[in-house]
Amino acid sequence: MLSYRGLDKTISRIKQLKSETEQIRNETEQIRNETEQLRNERLRLRNEDEQRRKEDERLAELDARIDLLFSKYGISSKVVTPPEQP
Repeated sequence: MLSYRGLDKTISRIKQLKSETEQIRNETEQIRNETEQLRNERLRLRNEDEQRRKEDERLAELDARIDLLFSKYGISSKVVTPPEQP
């Protein structure tokens, strides 16, 4: 048979374990929320990357067309650097 002292320690330990369990649940929920935020950010960045890739392809195509036209009409495509401003 448990003594009152032993019962008191057991009850105290149960309360401590409940408190620790609640803390772990809260931390787990916070980690889930942060994970969801990171997942959403990753998807947003992936979409931005895809849009940039498509834009790069479009610009490369335009660049190729310009080069073709320049070549066709004998236009020089020297790169002109703007003068430095004082």
